[in-house]
Amino acid sequence: MYIDAHRLDDSLFLDPYVELMTDRLDCPPQFHPLVATVAVSSCLNRELGVFFDQSDFFPNVLGLIVSESGTRKSTAMRPLVSMANLRILPEEVYLMPYDVTPERFVDILAEHPQALFLNDEFGHFLSRSSSRRQSYMTGFLQMMTHITDCPLHYSRSLVGREVVVEKPYLTALLGLTPEVLLGTSSLLDVLQGFLPRFLIVTGSIEDMPNRPLRPLRGITSHRTDILRQALARIYKRYQGFSYATGGCNEAPISKDALSTLNAYRKRADRRIRREPPEMRPFHQRWAYHILKLAIVRMADHLGGGISDEDMKWATEQYELYVKEARKIIEKYILAEVRGRDTVRVERVKQYIQECGEVTRRELARHFNLRIDELGRILTTLEEAGVIETFQGPPPSERGGRPSYVIKYTGGEEG
Repeated sequence: MYIDAHRLDDSLFLDPYVELMTDRLDCPPQFHPLVATVAVSSCLNRELGVFFDQSDFFPNVLGLIVSESGTRKSTAMRPLVSMANLRILPEEVYLMPYDVTPERFVDILAEHPQALFLNDEFGHFLSRSSSRRQSYMTGFLQMMTHITDCPLHYSRSLVGREVVVEKPYLTALLGLTPEVLLGTSSLLDVLQGFLPRFLIVTGSIEDMPNRPLRPLRGITSHRTDILRQALARIYKRYQGFSYATGGCNEAPISKDALSTLNAYRKRADRRIRREPPEMRPFHQRWAYHILKLAIVRMADHLGGGISDEDMKWATEQYELYVKEARKIIEKYILAEVRGRDTVRVERVKQYIQECGEVTRRELARHFNLRIDELGRILTTLEEAGVIETFQGPPPSERGGRPSYVIKYTGGEEG
């Protein structure tokens, strides 16, 4: 029997926050649950991680709002920004500067391992990090991706020194437009490693409620104060927390909750098989997101362990976020990614045709392609009968690994 003496019956922060902001603000209402989830997550810590044989899962939520200009992304994020700036969030939760660089990012985390990154124009980071002209931004996405997985240690070599971050716990709420996302030259890398780590919501101008302006009411200020107190209560509850002393007799997850989680695997596996390959990285992280959401829901009720109610709520919420990710893939990215692949295949084919023969190494260097990316392109051209691959001589008389030479044959194009 699962017993949790400290657990509240009602939501302490999530539901009241969504209700208040839906009533107050004119941005798409689907933004508010994500903002609330990130707010609670930022008040938690690594000690609430749940560990399995396959992987470790921590409750740091990464949220991303992808919507066109004018849909009030910054308005939706403003309450959380205010809470951070006014130190309503605990002082231990450090607010990252808006225009932070990779070097400063690591330095800050070394001093403040628990940090919150808020930025409603994250597209600037995407465009700079994928531009060769912005060399100081190179590796920003890879670095952030690694840090958000909460490793025990993260190190980065900077000019003349090495910075080590001990036990990072980074939460984030970011915003960008679809146009900026599609304009990122590293879009394929973003899809593979970066975006699938985020809970994504989308919105349009049509989703925005049409409300007349009205003065701030006293009852609104009172409800806001209650929300601030709720966050402080959540933070205090889990400061120095451990599941072993958390107040429940089955830690950290009940048997029913674990059964509910494992039952979801079949649904995720079916999706991986039948949906476009671009969605697979999202579906493969089903446990990663569901466990984060379950811990957030547990904390919202001041629980001492993950209950079956937490897990069912988390799976329902995750379903909504999967639908939002699918919108991004189907509406904006699918044609773009496949179109880029088509363009790159054609460019590689033309280059091989001009050269007559060229090595794989020269192709990878000329087009700045990873080995797996080049392999897919060459497979496409081989299947079309346009090229042939054969093994060349060693690069020198001393031996070494032989090169592979690509020869243009023409085949039956079209």
